[in-house]
Amino acid sequence: MNGRREARASPRTLAIAAAAITLAPSLFADGTMLPEEALYRKHRQNALINEPEQKAVIYYRNGIEDLIISPRFEGPASRFAWVIPVPSRPKVDKLDGAIFHELERLTAPADRPRGGTFGGAPTKGVDVLERRTVGAYDVAVLQAGQSDALVQWLRENGFALVPEVEGPMRAYVQERWTFVAMRVNVPDAAEGLRTGALAPIRLTFRSARCIYPLRVSSANPKPFAVTVFVVTPLDPDADPVGLRTIPHGLATSWVGRALWVGEPARSYAPTLARLAPGRVAVYLFHWNYRPEQCSADLVFTPTPLTPDRR
Repeated sequence: MNGRREARASPRTLAIAAAAITLAPSLFADGTMLPEEALYRKHRQNALINEPEQKAVIYYRNGIEDLIISPRFEGPASRFAWVIPVPSRPKVDKLDGAIFHELERLTAPADRPRGGTFGGAPTKGVDVLERRTVGAYDVAVLQAGQSDALVQWLRENGFALVPEVEGPMRAYVQERWTFVAMRVNVPDAAEGLRTGALAPIRLTFRSARCIYPLRVSSANPKPFAVTVFVVTPLDPDADPVGLRTIPHGLATSWVGRALWVGEPARSYAPTLARLAPGRVAVYLFHWNYRPEQCSADLVFTPTPLTPDRR
């Protein structure tokens, strides 16, 4: 981090080599992937879906958050569900374009080289607010009045809720969060796939804080890394502030400054320009976690920067 950079006229000054799917060799977090119940009963730990990588973008403005995530997975992938808790009822859609590659180009230093739908009878205590197909996902948006009812709904729909995830789920239910349950439609040709990546999904919801749900990631079977781009609007003449959050397991907080400031041009960042028109500041958070460290969600808070960090 050697000082913020303003937007350049030529995209060639921002170009770097990038892989077609991955953003970096080690990413991850948010949400939990649940194996099929029958598979879990038969194979237990060998049936778990691990999330070694997950890219995320947060665009936060005026109490509205867009959370865009695209995870990688490891495990038997013919049938599994992906459950994400959010503070309020979201709008769910897919995001076309290559926003992760665009943000990587903007923030990188110059020298940095089968599925089916959810079904079954209604479960008492769970309101299914919406059910639709979004790209490769069959989506159910849920509000649960009781944590036991949410657990029952997931199991009735054929998915195992391992003991490690029940505690965080119950906490989110008590706080009246909403759950986005997505059954992943893996193509027939990919049945039994042991590793892969899912297409980006966008959740738009109201939130009093710029938040990244992390508690449910305590159920991940292995250590992982969190990588989040945070995008915030910026007045034309304003200097960007820093962002602060607490990487759990440490007494000190992480303070990041904007890695890129400017108005994204449609010529070299078209997806970001559609998502966040106007002048913006882009921050990058990356932290390595062990599952037991995921005791709280990440909350990104604006904070003044000292002169030496501007």
